[in-house]
Amino acid sequence: MLIKTITELVKYVRISEVSNFDSSFKPFIEETEQKYILKYLGQDQLDELQVYYDAELTNVPALNSLLEYAQRALAKFVLKAAAPFLDLEISEGGFTVNSTNTAAPASVNRVKNLLAETESQGWDSLELMLKYLEQNEDSFPLWAASDAYTLQRSTLIQSAAEFDQYLTIKESRLWFFQNKSLMRDVENSEIKTKISTDLYDTLLSEINAGSVSTANEAILGNIKRAITHFTYARSLVLNKLDNEKLQYKPTIDLQAVLEYDKQQIEKMAEFYLNKAINTILDDLDSYPDYENSDLYDEDFESFENEQENGIFKAGGA
Repeated sequence: MLIKTITELVKYVRISEVSNFDSSFKPFIEETEQKYILKYLGQDQLDELQVYYDAELTNVPALNSLLEYAQRALAKFVLKAAAPFLDLEISEGGFTVNSTNTAAPASVNRVKNLLAETESQGWDSLELMLKYLEQNEDSFPLWAASDAYTLQRSTLIQSAAEFDQYLTIKESRLWFFQNKSLMRDVENSEIKTKISTDLYDTLLSEINAGSVSTANEAILGNIKRAITHFTYARSLVLNKLDNEKLQYKPTIDLQAVLEYDKQQIEKMAEFYLNKAINTILDDLDSYPDYENSDLYDEDFESFENEQENGIFKAGGA
């Protein structure tokens, strides 16, 4: 466990230092660590960090920083996991609520708001941990060789912060995590089928190598804008009218959710994707993966948006 004392816990969450760590929080730490921290660090990197922490070492600055990032996230999630049990006693007589002459249990709404904010902060802390790992990748070869790293690098957009560059989610790792599978579906169903699997694979390979060609850089921005808009549009179908799910999107502006519907946002996605495709068609020699694919039709002519046409096509030149 990466947190062993109440003193460590109160560094990151607002609780009393006289709280009983062993009975109130310790039962939740290992399970929470496995659920959240392991997923993003990988087993080998987590094991190395655990050995370093257990030995009470401080001689490796990179591991000192990683430990702090991991503890900060872990503390938030532990508080969320433990909170429903903190004022309950379970005995042969059933469930009872703790109360004193000077303190009474908080209202349901206050607890609900606290837990929602605590969870949001936990995900934000994970986002900061991942940023640190990415910026110092050479210092963490175990992480770079893990399945956690591979999973993170499996899509063209690889973090909440990057998603936010093209469509704002206020860098919410929680929103990004909950909609990552939708984004993966979008890349498979909307992007690969329009630019070819080979070109997609080339883009992903170059992104992960940290060296994107000039030609691919020219289309990548619009492709990412298409991915973010398609993903957000699909998320509206699942979340727009579901209040229980909306509470798990605390950093998304609710008014924006109500203002734009799925069809409007998908039109923007198609606009950006068509702009990327037109860039490819205007310079086919720079995109041999597309030119050699079944998607390319040499008799196709890109649509020109001109006044005499009488119509406007999203993404047209």
